[in-house]
This record gives sequence, C-alpha cells and structure tokens, in this order.
Amino acid sequence: MNRVLTVQGRVLWALMLREMATRFGSLRTGYVFALVEPASQVIILYVVHLAIVTPTPHFIPMFIFFITGVLPWSTFSGTVRRVQGAVAANQALLMYPQVSGLDVVLGRAIVEIATMTAVLAIMAGLALVIEGARCRKTRCWPSSCSGRPGCWAPPWG
Repeated sequence: MNRVLTVQGRVLWALMLREMATRFGSLRTGYVFALVEPASQVIILYVVHLAIVTPTPHFIPMFIFFITGVLPWSTFSGTVRRVQGAVAANQALLMYPQVSGLDVVLGRAIVEIATMTAVLAIMAGLALVIEGARCRKTRCWPSSCSGRPGCWAPPWG
C-alpha cells in the first residue's frame, strides 16, 4: 500500500511540474505574470473605487473587501476553467497505467490553487501595509476605533 501511494505521489508531482512548465514556460516571467494578473484586477478595482469616492459598505476597508471577493472568485473560476480541459489535453499520458484522469485533474487543480494562494498571501500583506498606514495616519487604533466610519485596526494593535 505504501508503494502504491509513493508511485501516485510521484505521478502527481510529475504532472504538476509538467503543468507548470507548460503553463508558465521555462522562464520565471510566466509565473510572475500569473501572480500579477489577479493582483492587478484587485488594484484596478481599488483605484476605481478611490476615484469614485463611494461610501464603504459596513465600514469594511475596500482593499480588503476586494481581496476577499475577487481572489476567491478568481481561484474558483480559474480552477474550473483549467480543469475542464485537463483530460482531453493530456490524452496521451493516460496511456500509461500509472496515470489516471483523476491525477491529471488534481495536478492542474493543485497548480492553480497554489498559484492563487501565493497571490492571496502577497495581497494580504499588501493590505496590512496599505490599511495599517491609513490607520496610523488617521489614528484609528483599536482603542479609538469603536464605531468610527472606515476605521480598521491591524491585528497587532
């Protein structure tokens, strides 16, 4: 049983490496573009919101609002879109007895989810910097933040 899991793990790892090489290319710029594309969507939405100057819903900082809305949706829709064609695109690999359709689908899904998790981590750090700086500027720390519109305090207090 342990040998079977080891072989399946190696197959899945090889499929993930193949998927990353196919999708992002041999240069690192492909992976950087995969990180920058969803981040730019969030930043563009935030800048448009700042230009329109609309009130924030429920006093939630809009940058965080966009991160928690756009990135999960991009993860879901991107994963579904990429997984749909996984079996058809890797038909030749399915001739090997170790490779199953589920392995191909899981390989693509894991690569997509890992990429979007990296984007989410980067954007969450950026949100702490942006909102923390705004909060320091307006002096809205946890003790003075009770009920003030647009007031958010970083978790470190």
